[in-house]
Amino acid sequence: MTFDSQYAAIYDGIYSAKDYPFECAFLLKLFQQYNVVPRRLLDFGCGTGGHAVEFAAHGIEVMGVDPSPHMLRSAAWKAQERGVPFFASEVLPVGESFDAIVSLFAALNYLPNRNAVEKTLCQFRELITDAGIIVLDVYNGAAVPFLSDHAREKTVLIDGKKLVRRTQTKIDWVKQRLEVCFECIPEDGDAFRETHLLRYETAAEFTELAQRAGLEVVSILPSFRFEVPTLQDYNLLYVCRRHPSQSERSSLRKQPKNNASN
Repeated sequence: MTFDSQYAAIYDGIYSAKDYPFECAFLLKLFQQYNVVPRRLLDFGCGTGGHAVEFAAHGIEVMGVDPSPHMLRSAAWKAQERGVPFFASEVLPVGESFDAIVSLFAALNYLPNRNAVEKTLCQFRELITDAGIIVLDVYNGAAVPFLSDHAREKTVLIDGKKLVRRTQTKIDWVKQRLEVCFECIPEDGDAFRETHLLRYETAAEFTELAQRAGLEVVSILPSFRFEVPTLQDYNLLYVCRRHPSQSERSSLRKQPKNNASN
């Protein structure tokens, strides 16, 4: 399983430099640009809850979804420590509605194929309110083959003890897949490995998937910057809104018009 118990236990230490408050503040500003002040927010692929708990601290009712129970346990503990409400699930809810949906830190890139991505986007469409906003942080498929480091090493301190993470990345250009192998070497324990399999799409491919799912891509930004994306941006933010279905459009056309002269 990806993000098993050992890797989940060190995840926050590995990404201790990630600025969750800044990223959430950016997203709240982005929501405001589309006249959305979310009361309920869904965080798909919430991991250990870094973003979800920060959103909850702003008074938003947050549901975090992640397939890893180990990551969700860390998120629930983090929410309890911060004293904010947090609702966790391993699967997407049914029959709920949200003013905002986010999927960050390339969570969608872990889905196994395009059909799974399209299915998930269709589920987002069913869960988002008519005026709501969806923000998806995914890999920039045009940049990934050129910017990916095939081998790198990172050293962090976790509870005062050194941990080394060595990363080996293999890229399949034809199938647009990444195989990322992490070797983690703690100072006071046994080394362990975990392999993550990811996919990526170009902007054109991802936009087509969104459209097929009934979503409109209204903006594409480099991750957490109000700028124009370039080939130097490894991640992109897709801002999406819900397209009314054909039946919904037909229903709107059939609604009686108000007669101002009466």
